[in-house]
Amino acid sequence: MATFAAYDAVCRSIADLLALEAKKAPLTAGEFKVLCGADFTEGLTVGVSVFLYRATITSSETTLPRRPSPETGLDKSPLMVDLHLLITAWAQDASTEHRICGWMMRTLADHPILSADTLNGPAPNRTRIVDPRHPSPYDEKVFGHDEKVELSTDTVDTAEVLHLWKRISPQPYRLSVPYLARTIRID
Repeated sequence: MATFAAYDAVCRSIADLLALEAKKAPLTAGEFKVLCGADFTEGLTVGVSVFLYRATITSSETTLPRRPSPETGLDKSPLMVDLHLLITAWAQDASTEHRICGWMMRTLADHPILSADTLNGPAPNRTRIVDPRHPSPYDEKVFGHDEKVELSTDTVDTAEVLHLWKRISPQPYRLSVPYLARTIRID
């Protein structure tokens, strides 16, 4: 089961996957970053951002058996969560923004499952995008070797996306797609 660092590892893995796939694409896609709310004041010039705006306890799961905690020895049930993400295309003109968004959606549809290898660290010969403000989640194994995370578009209506954007960003609205990363088991 994943550690509490799973939220960060999922978001960074999506950004890194897109950065890796962009090297093969016939477009200039720019930066790939995980943003928090405060980062939207500047945004990106050209690229894709991943923003975790909500985490929910998974309601569809039945109660899982309790396991002893390695730290305390006390029995505890895993916490099952879904992560709600807003993935945004950034560009200085509509045509480039549309192309980036279409490419991003196609790329994520081609990779609907994030394996433990993807979630735990960069593949061989892969350049890790380093953000000095945030330590790398790859310093530790966050997910067990048999774990995976499913990625799909989320069913969020347009009004909710626009409301969210208005609350987090002074920037004009950018083309954004809500995604759902599920089901993450946190031990």
